[in-house]
Amino acid sequence: MELVRQHTIIPVARDLCPALSYLVMNVVDGDMLYECWTRLSHVMQFRVAFTLRLYT
Repeated sequence: MELVRQHTIIPVARDLCPALSYLVMNVVDGDMLYECWTRLSHVMQFRVAFTLRLYT
């Protein structure tokens, strides 16, 4: 998540308690991808998928 925060403009939640063995994050405003996926054009869906592929 820190890599995405440093190298993109994508809003990313912060790990509020890094010392814990589980993840505690804050909420990031915006739409969930699964909520808006069908409203995106095929070109935008491809761009999102390609961009996410680069991050993983």
